[in-house]
Amino acid sequence: MNMKSLYDIFPELLPALSGSRGGVLHDSGLNAWIIPMENGWQIAIMHFTKGSTSDKSHVNDCSQWGVVLDGEMVLWSPRKRVLKKGDTFFISKGTPHRVIVRAGYKDITIFDGQRYILKQGQGP
Repeated sequence: MNMKSLYDIFPELLPALSGSRGGVLHDSGLNAWIIPMENGWQIAIMHFTKGSTSDKSHVNDCSQWGVVLDGEMVLWSPRKRVLKKGDTFFISKGTPHRVIVRAGYKDITIFDGQRYILKQGQGP
């Protein structure tokens, strides 16, 4: 039996990301899908097809907790950490941070607010 990967079926099931509020990842090759929650939180499922970096430290207006599914990300928040498959991270609201994301990186991240904008006509 030939089973599809979850990343093959997400576009069929979930609203796609259109942009971010204060986004800093440029030309990232990011494919992302959002599960919007009734309380305003968002669960983001992200896959970077090419490497990307945030040019400088930035802050978000919500906290985020994530788990790395595959690949590697370097996170400064405030100290440098190299995160790989199975690692988790937490960045509290208002904490300066920056990242380098390697091609092939995948994660699931929970935001306790509306971090991303959904594509027009999608979402609840």
